[in-house]
Amino acid sequence: MLVFFYKLREYIHLYVLNRQRVGDFVYLSSQIVSPVVGFFASIIAARYLLPYELGVIQTVMLISVYCSFFHFGVFNGLNRNIAMYDAQNNTAKIQKMVDASWLTALMNAFIGIVISVISFVYFVLYGYSNLYLYSVAAVFGILTFSPLCTHYETIYRGCRAFLPLGILLNISNGLNFILGLLPIAFGALGLIFRSAALPLVNVLLFFRKSPIKHGSTGRADEILDLVRVGFPMLVTGVLYMFFTAADRSIVALTLGPTAVGELALSGMLLAAIQVLPVSMGALLYPRASYIYGSTKTSSGLRRFFFSV
Repeated sequence: MLVFFYKLREYIHLYVLNRQRVGDFVYLSSQIVSPVVGFFASIIAARYLLPYELGVIQTVMLISVYCSFFHFGVFNGLNRNIAMYDAQNNTAKIQKMVDASWLTALMNAFIGIVISVISFVYFVLYGYSNLYLYSVAAVFGILTFSPLCTHYETIYRGCRAFLPLGILLNISNGLNFILGLLPIAFGALGLIFRSAALPLVNVLLFFRKSPIKHGSTGRADEILDLVRVGFPMLVTGVLYMFFTAADRSIVALTLGPTAVGELALSGMLLAAIQVLPVSMGALLYPRASYIYGSTKTSSGLRRFFFSV
């Protein structure tokens, strides 16, 4: 009996009270809750919006999907390089990478503002309804603030700070749940406000306790270094994203926004299927990069599969 309790105490100490394991659990919980909240918000939107209204918003927001590659893999490269150079205790290089990523995020935000203005002018000139004009606000929020949010979130993941990141993401999920109720009172405008405000809310949550703050202005050669590492990873993700948006694009072009609204809920079901593999990849990739940085050989990764 004493042996049993000793083993139980050892298990609790190693796994339950281990900060890394707790951080992994909190982060995974945020990733599981996120699509559930998103699906709930979509159900609310489908219940209180006409298919035409939902379809118009979804159609306009396709603009943000097709602009998601403008960082050319910088954030993907940052995720890998922070962990790798951390293993080598090269803090100066890490700071340069973070500065380069911040400059990229700012450039992407500026491009997002320009695209939003062009989209608004286009809808005005060609006589689109007011709902199209209002929906540009959602595109503005996503294209302007999502790059900044991705920059900070990548720093948390690259530093393997999954506990604070998971806590912040769960707070974001709670706010997303509250914002998801807005269509009940405000209809289409409530959904547009939720889509526009959530990226800004996430930036405000992430930047205060970011493990690494940006310093001086990033340099072009550091950006190119991140692109060389991250662009191949970006290509696979963007191609998949384009394929998942292709059906809505074709439906919008051929059948109109009402059909897009009727199709919208199926996308949430697809996103729910990806939760576990995507979350596990986010947890394991920076740790594998850290080990690679410390050993500087691919053979050194063998022990990674036995020590995770």
